[in-house]
Amino acid sequence: MTIIVILLFVHKIQAQEKFIPETTIGIKQGINISKVFFNPPIDQKITTGYSGGIIFKHISQENLGIQIELNFFQQGWTEKLDTTDSYFRRLNQINLSFMTHIELGKEETKFLINLGPTLSYLISEKESIKLINPKDAQTYYGKKIDNILEFGLCFGFGFVKTTPIGSFQFESRFNQNLSDIFRTVSDPTTSSSKIQSVELSISYLIKLKKTNRSNY
Repeated sequence: MTIIVILLFVHKIQAQEKFIPETTIGIKQGINISKVFFNPPIDQKITTGYSGGIIFKHISQENLGIQIELNFFQQGWTEKLDTTDSYFRRLNQINLSFMTHIELGKEETKFLINLGPTLSYLISEKESIKLINPKDAQTYYGKKIDNILEFGLCFGFGFVKTTPIGSFQFESRFNQNLSDIFRTVSDPTTSSSKIQSVELSISYLIKLKKTNRSNY
């Protein structure tokens, strides 16, 4: 039993000696599918928008590292009204994500997991209102978003493909905002208004540097 433990320990040390930390940078392009979860509920259609930005990734241990992203996000909601009325709002945001990055596998194609906090800042919004009867308007129609800074969490999964010209990441990510876009004090008819979205993206990354680990 002691011999087995020693062999496993030696194997772990050898694996650590062979591992070389890696830093990559790249760009990301994708689409964002979003809704706002109101309480009381409001019937909505799926709203799509653009997402894209820059990525910094550092793998410090075998299969484990961090991934930081700065993205431009388009989120919002489209309400299901009758055939004559319509309501749509687009939120253009800058999004910063700081995630734990996990890669599973030994080959050139690996499974990936990203999870961590996000911070979004609203830079502009666009609203489209078409109502036959003004009495049908919600209290937030024509009203600016209260919270321009939103905190949330994200969880993504996909795979990364390493090639001689760089690596490609394909990911599906779920984003959940924890802060409401409308404050209850300013809009007492809405007790909750949190954005949820699913992002589908492809990223291209190139190696920035290699850090050689000394053998002792």
